[in-house]
Amino acid sequence: MSSSSASSELIGHCLCGEIKVKIERESLNDISNGAYLCHCENCKRAGGGLCSYGLRLPEDKVVVLDSKSLIKKY
Repeated sequence: MSSSSASSELIGHCLCGEIKVKIERESLNDISNGAYLCHCENCKRAGGGLCSYGLRLPEDKVVVLDSKSLIKKY
C-alpha cells in the first residue's frame, strides 16, 4: 500500500492499478480481527514466497474503488 506520511488513509491497488482499496490509518490501531500468514499454494504463487501476510479488517473500515466493475468472484 502506498501513502503519504501526512495522510490519515492508506491507499493500495491491485497489480493492474484499476481497483483501489482505501482504509483509514486509525483502523490499524485495533487488529483484534487478527493478522495472519497463509501458506496455501495460491498465496505462495501470488506472493512469490513461502507465505502471504494478511490483516482482517471490518468491512465498514474498507472502501473498494472499482469504477469499471472489474472485481469478479470465483
